Amino acid sequence: MNVQIQTVRFDADAKLIDHVNKRIQKLSTFYDKIVQVEIFLKLDQLAHQVKDKIAEIRVNVPAIVSL
Repeated sequence: MNVQIQTVRFDADAKLIDHVNKRIQKLSTFYDKIVQVEIFLKLDQLAHQVKDKIAEIRVNVPAIVSL
């Protein structure tokens, strides 16, 4: 599983990156054929404090084609 983490308008520290990676590894318990995971960490537009962040996660899985 290829994991890409991108931050928008802030720099993530190692503790946040480790926390996100630990949570993403749990996805393989639900579906073991995940190809790629893209994570976008953004600041909340209403309040720009450290604790107010939004995580958008895009999970790519192979398509199942049946004939």
